[in-house]
Amino acid sequence: MDVAILAAILGAIAGAFIGFVGSLLVFGVTEFVTEKKEKRARNEKIASTHLLLRLEAQHNIDTLRQTWERVTQGTADAVSDEGESARRGARFAVEHLPAWQTLMWTSHAAFLDSALKQHEISALFELYASLEVITQIHRKMTYLREEHDVYNRDRGPIRDPDEVNSSEFRFSRALEVYYRDCEAIVVKTLDTGNPLGRS
Repeated sequence: MDVAILAAILGAIAGAFIGFVGSLLVFGVTEFVTEKKEKRARNEKIASTHLLLRLEAQHNIDTLRQTWERVTQGTADAVSDEGESARRGARFAVEHLPAWQTLMWTSHAAFLDSALKQHEISALFELYASLEVITQIHRKMTYLREEHDVYNRDRGPIRDPDEVNSSEFRFSRALEVYYRDCEAIVVKTLDTGNPLGRS
């Protein structure tokens, strides 16, 4: 009887030990599987965030390139001729400037440090800042164009040709200055391209 009791006790201990080890294994495997799923989900989020930001940046660059080609009429080279700068400035002042896409940039701001390298974040920031400056310059040029048109409409009959020439010169010179500022930013932005790679 002592042997039977001893065997039962040893069996119970062995069963408890096996159950304990089995529980540890199940817990460990469950943790491992959960950790792998979380890591895979995080990597997928990083990849999708990177992709969406790259596509948005490329869309903005392509849109800027199309707009700039209309302004420069297919010759995007910088110009040294003041007259050509003024003509391009006049075209840019009446050109429709699209609204830049910023949804991915703004909605993923909290996740950028995980999804992008520091230099990519800096380069994207520079891209969006450049687009904003281009928009501000365009607004100034559009306002200047509208004010000039109102002045020409409201001034009445031309009395002094020198006054008209002076007004046109100031207007043309202001457009040229704004255009050259904008041109430098646009050319640099287009030359730099998409900081996250071409789509």
